[in-house]
Amino acid sequence: MRNLTNFNQGWSFIKNSGQIPTKVEENYEAVNLPHSWNSIDGQDGGNDYFRGTCYYVKNFKLSDLPANAKHYLEINGAASSADVYVNGKLAASVDNMFMIHTVDISRLIAMGENEIFIHIKPVVVEAMKYEYPFMVSAGINAYEQLYVRKPAHMFGWDITPRYVSAGLYRPVSLVYTDGAEGIEEYYLCTASATREKAVFEFYYKTNCLPADNMTLKLEGDCGDSHFEEDILFNYPIGRRKIVFHNPKLWWPRNFG
Repeated sequence: MRNLTNFNQGWSFIKNSGQIPTKVEENYEAVNLPHSWNSIDGQDGGNDYFRGTCYYVKNFKLSDLPANAKHYLEINGAASSADVYVNGKLAASVDNMFMIHTVDISRLIAMGENEIFIHIKPVVVEAMKYEYPFMVSAGINAYEQLYVRKPAHMFGWDITPRYVSAGLYRPVSLVYTDGAEGIEEYYLCTASATREKAVFEFYYKTNCLPADNMTLKLEGDCGDSHFEEDILFNYPIGRRKIVFHNPKLWWPRNFG
């Protein structure tokens, strides 16, 4: 069983270029996610675009901690370089704006009050910590782009200004699993598609060891087409190709 609790509401936020604060002070600003502190100062023309360090804090309470349960913090969008603390201990460091970061916090949480602390670091400063080969090529005034995982247009194009924004720009959630055996992660992608058939690749990871004659059963529908696929489960991870006959194509084929 997998339960998800949305954590978008009730964060405390502060801009601070000094030491990492140890507690929430009165001068913290109450914010909800998604949030970027550059959403205003990056476009108001006041030359006050903040490029320093910022902090997000979220307090939450747990009333039950089953023995085999797993708790994960799911960060759907952190821009871009951040350290994640839970109850004062470093849980993860992330540096990719494009990824969903899933952080196992099971060993860091406790019954009662808990605190999530996300330290967002200025990516321009973080990018300077890397070594750049002599005469390496990059966009004009966009050498950070070689290491920082952000959209290319944020570093400035001929039609867009340079706007290297930061913050928690997508939802954050607490994910709970009861520890039961099953599929832990999976990914489905399209390998090819025609009017006659579509081929998908299914990747999976389980949290249990295989047993004799154990299978993973997949079922799906696309319009009037139906498929059922039994995958012989002989290893905790694997992949399988799945064929859909007569699929309904989901893009305007040959129209653009």
